[in-house]
Amino acid sequence: MFRKLSSNSAWLIAFFACFAVYLSIACYPFVLSNNQNEPLTLLQGYYLVSTQYGWLGLIALPFMLLSLLLSFLPTRAFKGIVVAIAICLLIMFKVDILVFQQYKLHINALLIRMFFEGGGDVFDISWMSWLIFVSEVAVLVIGLACTVWVSNKLAQSRAKFVLISVWFAVLLSTQMIHAYKNALYDDEVSQFSNNWPLYYPLTARKFIYKHDLVDENIASKNRVELTNIERSSLNYPLAPIQVQSKEKQLNVLFILVDAWRYSDATPEIMPNVSKFAEKTVNFTQHMSGGNSTQAGIFSLFYSLPATYWESFYASQRSPVFMDTLQAEGYRMGIFGSAPLTSPPLSRTVFKKVSDLTLRQTGETAVERDQQITDKFIEFQKQDSDKPYFGFLFYDAAHGTVFPEPEFAKFKPYWERVDHILLNNDFDASLYHNRYKNSLYYIDSLIGDVLKNVDLDNTIVVISSDHGEEFNDHKMNYWGHTGNYSDVQVHVPLYVYMPNRQPEQVDYRTTHFDVVPTMMNTLFDVQGTTSSYSVGHNLFDSSAPRDWYIAGSYYNYALVGKELMLVVNPGGHSQQLNRQLKVEKKQKVPVDIIRHSLDEMSRFYKKG
Repeated sequence: MFRKLSSNSAWLIAFFACFAVYLSIACYPFVLSNNQNEPLTLLQGYYLVSTQYGWLGLIALPFMLLSLLLSFLPTRAFKGIVVAIAICLLIMFKVDILVFQQYKLHINALLIRMFFEGGGDVFDISWMSWLIFVSEVAVLVIGLACTVWVSNKLAQSRAKFVLISVWFAVLLSTQMIHAYKNALYDDEVSQFSNNWPLYYPLTARKFIYKHDLVDENIASKNRVELTNIERSSLNYPLAPIQVQSKEKQLNVLFILVDAWRYSDATPEIMPNVSKFAEKTVNFTQHMSGGNSTQAGIFSLFYSLPATYWESFYASQRSPVFMDTLQAEGYRMGIFGSAPLTSPPLSRTVFKKVSDLTLRQTGETAVERDQQITDKFIEFQKQDSDKPYFGFLFYDAAHGTVFPEPEFAKFKPYWERVDHILLNNDFDASLYHNRYKNSLYYIDSLIGDVLKNVDLDNTIVVISSDHGEEFNDHKMNYWGHTGNYSDVQVHVPLYVYMPNRQPEQVDYRTTHFDVVPTMMNTLFDVQGTTSSYSVGHNLFDSSAPRDWYIAGSYYNYALVGKELMLVVNPGGHSQQLNRQLKVEKKQKVPVDIIRHSLDEMSRFYKKG
């Protein structure tokens, strides 16, 4: 028995060592998916080939390890099962390659659902396509047979351990290269991160800076140098955007409150904002493009689904909106209370902003919120003939902090936040009151800002990146990123424009709509909105918004008015109603799924 276990285990090690090499060869299209316009550097070539070898082997590793549980079986049966698993992996990779070449997306739950529900109505697969696919799989199986033959030869040889060591060293080297380049704000290799399925490369910026492996000051300077952008797989914008400034150039001020739920935008909690809202267009059904800061800010400034985040982050591509403002001479006043490196807005939204303050000096969110208020007021008073773009991002509500006892208006409140105590039996009002107090504090700061703004010459947008939940659904959801219900994605939006009459808009709008509105308000734009955005003008009531794509850090959802389809990376998806209960009777229309897939892929280069 022991001899059988030892023999089977030795063969499995040899097979994995050989299979990792074979996988990297058989899945060569992943390496060719980078759409290079320039020759690869030596480092890029090494990184692509080595990541292909290391990462695909890592994906196969868990399946091989699970096979060890069957090593007690007769040798022939054991090998047969392992080979069958390998064939399944090869077919999965082959299908993923075909999908990626078409949509620039790897296989996910949405595509799987489309295939089974839409079938031929969505995927037009001819008999010739099936024949070619089966033929290619047959060739892969022949190659696998050769891999098995080599594995048999290596089973009793120490060479298998050498191969395993080489594989691990190559995998480790690629991750170290990525972490180092990432710390330098250099996209030389990170632009390829979308090539491989389930690829989440190593980042270790804090560790690298702490141990002086990279000078953080030098790295911060590199942040604004545009290198390798043209080598990205992105096709954004789809066509050049030509603009001409209007006769009167207005200032633009974005005021964002982190984690501000719509139901808490009231005169009692936010008296200054509520008073100012009487002068604005109040969009009562406004939805963020995500339930996290990363997704919410990305959808607001790029006017694209958060599913594009990784590609924009890897290529360090700034949004059309920010590029246009800077090209037209706008002065930048970017003031974030939380560090602009987490999430890395400094490498995306504000990539081209020079002399960007990455973090404030205050030790608490209360201090930092006050700092950005004072700095903005000082900034906007500067004498200049150029308009400005201002960005204020308040953080106190995210951490539910406020100056005590001055702003302890809502009582009783939780004296100290201890998340380990949160459960379905916890009195949510204590936590919620603390959060309201932090909003009350932020409102006082926004009031100071608004007193100093020249409203005759400034557009003011007040909103949030996402909402905040206090176990509203009695499912033990607290905070955000947990689901796509209204409490986590429905946010306030007030837009003030000089000479525009106040009104209340009750149709649904989304973060995707803000930038197209700003672009067409500030400039005469030559080119279509769809060339850089999936949104519409906020004031276009006829635009289709019954469904939109909301994102998070790890999944995304198609959010309708009564139904949502949540898609997880592992291939699992769920249909839920607005109360987060599983919904089996209704179905998300296939044409909505197809349109959403198009929106999530059309800003990638094809071919």
